[in-house]
Amino acid sequence: MDNPSLDHLLERARRGKHGGIEHFLSAVYPPLHRMASSICGSHHAARTVLRNLLRKALDRLADWSDDIEARRWLVHHLIQECRTLPAAGPSGAQTDPLRSQPDGTAYAAMIAALRSLPPQQQEAWILWRLEGFDLRWQAIAMDCSTTAATTHREGADQTLRKLTGESYDALLEKVRHAHLSLAPPPPMALQRVAASVGGVLLRRRVMGWIKRVTQIVLAAFLIWIVYWIWKLMRQ
Repeated sequence: MDNPSLDHLLERARRGKHGGIEHFLSAVYPPLHRMASSICGSHHAARTVLRNLLRKALDRLADWSDDIEARRWLVHHLIQECRTLPAAGPSGAQTDPLRSQPDGTAYAAMIAALRSLPPQQQEAWILWRLEGFDLRWQAIAMDCSTTAATTHREGADQTLRKLTGESYDALLEKVRHAHLSLAPPPPMALQRVAASVGGVLLRRRVMGWIKRVTQIVLAAFLIWIVYWIWKLMRQ
C-alpha cells in the first residue's frame, strides 16, 4: 500500500497547493470507484457513494499523515457509504457492472450467486478475491474482527465454489478482469472529482479569500487608527 508519489500528492493537498486536493483525490478515485461499483452492483450507486465520500474526505485531509492512513480511512468509509444503499441482488443482473460484457451462462450464474449472498459476504469476497486485501486490511475496511472477516469471506468462497466446481478458478479470473476494468482512466477520474467536490472547494476558497482580504483591511484600518492617535499625541 506504500506509494511515495501518492504521499507527495497528499502533502500538496494538505498544504493547500494549487490543484493539490483535486489531484490527490483523482489519484485515489479509480480504485475506490471500482470497489464501490462491484460492491454496490451499480455504476449509479458507485458515483453516489464516491460523491458523498469525497465531500467527507475534504474535512479529513489535514488529519492524514501518509497515504496509508488516507487509504485506510477512505476504504473504511466507502464500505460504510455502500451499506447505506440497497444491496445489489440477482434482479439487477442486466445492469451489474460485473456483467458489462457477454460472458456465458456459467459466469452469469456465478455473478447471480454472488449477489444472492449476504451483503457482508459479498463485501468480504470482493475485497479478498478481487482487490487482494489481506485479512487485517479487510477487517479494518469492514469494521469487524479478523475472525468475522474470515468467516464472511470463507462462507462466500464456499458457496461460490460449490456452485461452480472445477470452473471456479477460471471464472474467478474473468470476474477479476471485469472488476479491474471498472477503474476509470485518470482524465475521467479528474472530471468526476471536479464534479463531486469542485463547487465545495470553490466556495471554501472564496470564503478563504474573503477572510484574508477582511484581515488585511482590518489590519490596515488599525494601523491607520494607531497612526492618527500617534499624530494627535504629538500635537
